[in-house]
Amino acid sequence: MGIGFAAIRDIVSFLRYETKDNPLAPQERPRIRHALGFGISQSGRVLRDLVYLGFNEDLAGRQVFDGILPVMAGSRRTCVNWQFAQAGRYSRQHEDHSYGDDQFPFSYPTLSDPVSGRTDGILQRARDAGVCPRVLHLDTESDLW
Repeated sequence: MGIGFAAIRDIVSFLRYETKDNPLAPQERPRIRHALGFGISQSGRVLRDLVYLGFNEDLAGRQVFDGILPVMAGSRRTCVNWQFAQAGRYSRQHEDHSYGDDQFPFSYPTLSDPVSGRTDGILQRARDAGVCPRVLHLDTESDLW
């Protein structure tokens, strides 16, 4: 299920950095200086997991997105990095309360979870690799309805 993260990483990296066969690099000079990931609802959750799972670093070690703008409700993430994943499924107000889209870590900074004892953050892996994007997270209520 997570192959989509690699596809996003590779196409954005190609258009941003490569010069050969790149339609956005006339005279073999890349034109994209900065890349911003923007996503509403499910695509916003994809951006959060892309960064959390380490896909903001391309195969050459370069940063893919300089910033991400997820517009979504709360701390939700995708359900792709586990057995029998269903990417489009998530818990709703009256159903699927035990489905795993609300999973630790919930926040961008590194924090300790008193229940599980784990310490992690959505930006931790990117920060360690030196490819941490800037984040502007807009929290909406539209996903709840």
